[in-house]
Amino acid sequence: MEQTLSLLEGFAAEGFFLHGSRRKIGILEPQQAHCLSGREEGCQKAVYAARGIEIPCIMAMRKPDGSKLNPRSSYSRQGKGPLIVKGKHMTFGPGYVYVLKPDTFEEMGGEWISKVPVQQHFVAQVTPDIIPLLLGVVCHIPVPTTW
Repeated sequence: MEQTLSLLEGFAAEGFFLHGSRRKIGILEPQQAHCLSGREEGCQKAVYAARGIEIPCIMAMRKPDGSKLNPRSSYSRQGKGPLIVKGKHMTFGPGYVYVLKPDTFEEMGGEWISKVPVQQHFVAQVTPDIIPLLLGVVCHIPVPTTW
């Protein structure tokens, strides 16, 4: 995963946006988001992306733990502090991080969103063993050693 991490960091440094999903998708279509805080920018019908690698990697790998209980997860960051990842009835598994050209994205309250479909520039598969390599991430969801 070190090579994948370096590759994604390189794309981010070049100005590309990153998006994480458990599913392998050709074209990313705008989806209705449901931010638990109710922030307008977190509740748009859009493709969400980030300039850094941490959030897309976490979003790509998070999944329900199979317990049939209501799974929930969230992340937060105070200023330049660590990304705190929390969840109930969640775990991690393999997922995909999409590298996207920034052309159609606009900033809305700290979120980068595109309200139109976005074609991927590149896609990388990520697995939970990348989590310890994500500096500045404090994860309160158990990270499996096998998946």
